Amino acid sequence: MIYISHPSSIANMRELRRFVRLHGAEYNLPSMKIINSVLRAHTGLIRLYFDAVYQERRYGRQDVDKETGEIRD
Repeated sequence: MIYISHPSSIANMRELRRFVRLHGAEYNLPSMKIINSVLRAHTGLIRLYFDAVYQERRYGRQDVDKETGEIRD
């Protein structure tokens, strides 16, 4: 997986798809086809990551911007 400047900002596949559409060129990700081919082999790990981000947003972190999902400084 690539390093994204705000790794905790993506909590699910919809947000990932939106990120790739808006910023994919910056990270050499031309489409979701490439991402899906990589994720297919790591679905369990990705599911754990997305669940952790969701749990932090819902219960734990107060420094998360509810609109963008980014962690505030």
